[in-house]
Amino acid sequence: MITRNGALRAAAACLIAAGSLGIVQTTAAAAGHAAAPTWLSYNAKSKTAKLTVIAGYGGGGFNFNGYQNGKLTVTVPLNTKVVVTYSNASSIAHSVEFVPFSKSAPVTAPSPAFKGAASASYMAGVTSSAKPQTFTFIANKAGKFLMICAVPGHAVAGMWDNFVVDAKAKAASLAVSK
Repeated sequence: MITRNGALRAAAACLIAAGSLGIVQTTAAAAGHAAAPTWLSYNAKSKTAKLTVIAGYGGGGFNFNGYQNGKLTVTVPLNTKVVVTYSNASSIAHSVEFVPFSKSAPVTAPSPAFKGAASASYMAGVTSSAKPQTFTFIANKAGKFLMICAVPGHAVAGMWDNFVVDAKAKAASLAVSK
């Protein structure tokens, strides 16, 4: 049996080894969760980030990868190709969209901040029976953005987190706040 501390040490060792190759992966275990999929990987050579977003993760209704109300921050370098694999583990219809930053979560979703930066049915939501969706966009504007559920009222109810495009970043990363 692997303990939580053992999993964190193993994840840290993988991060160090991968970092020497210019590839960074952040797992749920490294972010303080037990077994879960890899949420973020980054290949510096191709400047590509692969992001897994799971709505309703862990049985919760209004979260992405278990986080809501801005507790999760995903950061990518400027001009990164972001490949998002989105799925919904909830019985509630959800979606994901990357939108311009605002101090309060929007009641209705604005247009995506980047061309193609939304799940296929971002305005209507996606039910839990839907297969995972993959979409790709280029994070070609530096700054702070929001990752929201575009179903009306869901972002205001807490289904939002932060997405940062940093001109000085050398790799993609995840940060969690309490």
